[in-house]
Amino acid sequence: MSNNKWIAELKTVLQVAKARLDVREKKKTEQVAKERYTVADYIRNNKVPRARIAVEHLIREDYKIEAMDRVEAYLDTLLMRMQLIKDRP
Repeated sequence: MSNNKWIAELKTVLQVAKARLDVREKKKTEQVAKERYTVADYIRNNKVPRARIAVEHLIREDYKIEAMDRVEAYLDTLLMRMQLIKDRP
């Protein structure tokens, strides 16, 4: 496979991965926002142990969202540096 074709395919794959990751990140963010209201309902109804479990889950989901954001930043970096990769022998 020629170097230019390989670079073009890599660029396409990176762009698709970035788009998919962006959609997944937005979906998770909306889901977490909705679940925060559920936690508030648990606390209002004196279901504190259940609320704690839900909060732990929300924290894990927030960490996942942050990780997705970092991966997206790495993908952006790779896309910006495609010319440097292309010039390598």
